Amino acid sequence: MLSAKDSEIPFILTARNMGFYVVTTGNKADRAGHRYADEYVPFDFSDYDGLAELSREMGIDALCQGCNDHCALAASAVGTRMGLSGHDSLETAAVLHRKDKFKEFANDLGLPCPVSTWFSSLEEALAHEGAFHAPCIVKPTDSAGGAGVSVARTREEYADAVRNAFAWSAEGHIVVEPFIEGTLHSLSTFIVAGRVVAHMTANDYSFKNKYLTNSGKFPADGGDEAAAFLVPVVERVARELKLVDGLLHLQYIKDLDGRFWIIEMMRRSPGNNYTVALSRSTGINWQEWILRAEAGEDLSHFPPMTPASGACAYHSIMPATNGIVRRIEVDDDLYEYVYQYIEWNGPGSIISDCMNEKVGSLQFHFPSDSVCSAVMANINDRVRVVMEQG
Repeated sequence: MLSAKDSEIPFILTARNMGFYVVTTGNKADRAGHRYADEYVPFDFSDYDGLAELSREMGIDALCQGCNDHCALAASAVGTRMGLSGHDSLETAAVLHRKDKFKEFANDLGLPCPVSTWFSSLEEALAHEGAFHAPCIVKPTDSAGGAGVSVARTREEYADAVRNAFAWSAEGHIVVEPFIEGTLHSLSTFIVAGRVVAHMTANDYSFKNKYLTNSGKFPADGGDEAAAFLVPVVERVARELKLVDGLLHLQYIKDLDGRFWIIEMMRRSPGNNYTVALSRSTGINWQEWILRAEAGEDLSHFPPMTPASGACAYHSIMPATNGIVRRIEVDDDLYEYVYQYIEWNGPGSIISDCMNEKVGSLQFHFPSDSVCSAVMANINDRVRVVMEQG
């Protein structure tokens, strides 16, 4: 397991239940997932050759990329070096996990994506007359969770957004594209032999950081219409890139005119313990089947979906300010819908980046879509982190 954040814990536990001896790695020993593994071996997963050698020495049979774009690239690179199946080539993985490469691929194929411009030079981006059309959104190509992302509505804001994006990009690459007004959603698909054999849509919600998803409900509003339009696109991408079997997840925007726009695609799992609610909403254990795919197993017996009644949702609990966590409060009437509640950073934890840090996770199953929508509309008011200033 190439990462061991809280979002990887469901995969670690599932792998152990499947009979795997699970080794976590990474250079951050304080990650929550390490204590759920059989063994932790510190290593920088960006050292592909070194990680491949370590994996050979340890007799590793399979690699899981977890919920991390950098780990998705590492799994492809190391898997290729070791001759393991279950992962795309590094070149293919980069198309889906580097925003500039994906936008170029999408433009060439005419996919329903905003037309983007990408830059590897700050000076070029600032001087390019055609890049700025208000409003636009500027992103680093190699960051996640909204880091370095800005919307610009004036040329002054554009210049600031470009500098901010370059400051966050380790590779020094950014993309600029039109900002589309609408609602944000996800589509998770599972591919076997180039065909989508299971899928589910979700509404995506944010808290203080509007570029970071921390909550969602399944299925999405208008999800059937979105899936009818987007699943054929997913299968086209799978054919064009000759993708191996497994997860292909995407985020899309439904604009004010009802059109669907793909924002990004990825082969790694989303964070927020997303696949827990996804599994309950489809009747399929997505953690298990993602792991089977990454282990290169035969997936011809993939089970049919049995969608749950009502609606499912997840919520990653985030504080509104920095400081010390005093307690987490959940409105009493919500507990009848909760089937999993985990605190990662409970009372006494120090929060230094409230725009990105999460302290716990809630998984919900509601009796109806209307009840689910009503609760999730103000979930950050009904689940609160009480802080004291550090």
